[in-house]
Amino acid sequence: MSLRPQPSGLLILPLALALGLAVMAAIGFFVISQRWTHQVAIQLRLDHCTGSSAVTFRNHLNSLEEKNRKIRALRLGVAAAEASANPALAESLRTTISILAKSQDLERGQWKKRQLEWWTASQCQTDSWRRSPLPEAKAHRAPPDPLGENPLDIHWPDPPHWRIRLTHQNRISESYVYRNRKTPTSEWTASWRAETPAALSGASLD
Repeated sequence: MSLRPQPSGLLILPLALALGLAVMAAIGFFVISQRWTHQVAIQLRLDHCTGSSAVTFRNHLNSLEEKNRKIRALRLGVAAAEASANPALAESLRTTISILAKSQDLERGQWKKRQLEWWTASQCQTDSWRRSPLPEAKAHRAPPDPLGENPLDIHWPDPPHWRIRLTHQNRISESYVYRNRKTPTSEWTASWRAETPAALSGASLD
């Protein structure tokens, strides 16, 4: 006959309860962790979509303006070449102007394609996501004159900024493209959501 004491039922019950609570806590932590991971993944996708679109649009605007500056300078060169009776130089400059103008038209076409993909074939297209349209810089070009192609006449918004926004349930991602007055040529800049559009103090997307 064994003389070892047998475990009491009063001791086994608390241990079983503690084990059960530990298992339930572990399951709850796992479920919450999975939900959090899912929410983070959604937020990263939203941020990637708004951020990459803002950067692309910013580059598009800066490129259009840079080529406009070159076209204006080259048109002055054509006028000077004509005044100095150098038609060969003038024609060469007109050809360069034409190439720049066609490049601008191509870039505008590429952005229109991205605007369409934003609603259809884009990796950022999901039925449950609500979105604002991608922005557009409205512009037109006057017919060519004796100096060659004219620069684009771009109609900027007032105030000069655009917003790109995506939402999914309680998740929101916004990015802004705005004119940076601190740069010598007031270049366009992309940033994350600011507290107010007027402040535009969000972190740069660069």
